[in-house]
Amino acid sequence: MVGGHRKKTWTAVTSAVVLAAVAACGGPAASEPSSSTRGTEWSAVLGAPDLGGSFSALAATDSANIWAFGDTDAQVDGTTWVYHWDGSDWTRQETPDDWALVPSTADATGPDDVWAAGESPGGGAGVIHYDGTEWSESDQSGFRPSAIEALAADDVWLLGAAGEEAARFDGASWSDADSPRVGTALSGTGSDALFAVGTLDRQPAADMWNGEEWVSMDVPEVDLSVGGEASASFDDVYAHSADDVWAVGDLHYKDSDETNNHRPLTAHWDGTEWEVTVEEHAGSYAAVTGDGAGGLWIEKSAWNPVMLHRAADGTVTEFELAGEDYDYSVPALEHVPGTTAAVAAGTAHVKGDPEEITDHGRIFTTGM
Repeated sequence: MVGGHRKKTWTAVTSAVVLAAVAACGGPAASEPSSSTRGTEWSAVLGAPDLGGSFSALAATDSANIWAFGDTDAQVDGTTWVYHWDGSDWTRQETPDDWALVPSTADATGPDDVWAAGESPGGGAGVIHYDGTEWSESDQSGFRPSAIEALAADDVWLLGAAGEEAARFDGASWSDADSPRVGTALSGTGSDALFAVGTLDRQPAADMWNGEEWVSMDVPEVDLSVGGEASASFDDVYAHSADDVWAVGDLHYKDSDETNNHRPLTAHWDGTEWEVTVEEHAGSYAAVTGDGAGGLWIEKSAWNPVMLHRAADGTVTEFELAGEDYDYSVPALEHVPGTTAAVAAGTAHVKGDPEEITDHGRIFTTGM
């Protein structure tokens, strides 16, 4: 894994485009962007062949406390690693040498209450927690963690990818909890406003925890007559407030040539109803988070992604993450609370068929 080549300078932004929003709720335009403008850029702030590893989850509480989770090897099974940003530098945190957990989801309520969950290569699963002094691990074997949401130090939710799996931490211990119908992603603003999204019967679906029970939400169906084997899904969700929630995903189908096609999907909850928009252009939306100013950052594809910024006024600007020597897989996107900054993290995969594999973890930021 450790490369002997000099680190290649990375070009943070190769293009920027702006669109006019057309949806009444301020959603992204439904046509391929064409005109250009300049805006806040994304930059690579950590990652080089000699670093190795990979990143798969993020949590942030403020501009001096950001955590990136992953494992020590981008090619084979490694051990758990955690990097922390303290406002000046990224440093690796001390964790037990025998931890093999690869976190896929993370959240935090403060610098002394940080959570991450994932699976181990051997088939186990667990949750790790930082109390401001040290990390600890709790076993969740039999669970496939897909989403974690820390609403408070004594109110943390964990959902499973298999569906109908949920656990809840009450400040002392984890216990089984009522589960929503879907569990791909989770976002909430309080103990009575927690939103879970995913797919159900080939249609996007959402449930809300109202403080007492999970309530099935009425999400408009997507037209699946566009092609064969069509299905639509929500892949991520972000709640600004109880009446301002955004979900993103895609519509997938096969054309007459049996070619797979994807079209991005966005949806907005205004406290009364969901409005779903399927974009006309190709692609998929993999992740969404806030921008700290009433807008959103949306990741278009997790592979060589385009970071799409939707401002509060509906203006949308795109920034392409592009590398000369590496392709990027970027599964994690997170807003930094109290700021207009955002962080993304993943893995840089060397292009071509090199003699030496120099894949390694990468962290990108904007507004920092």
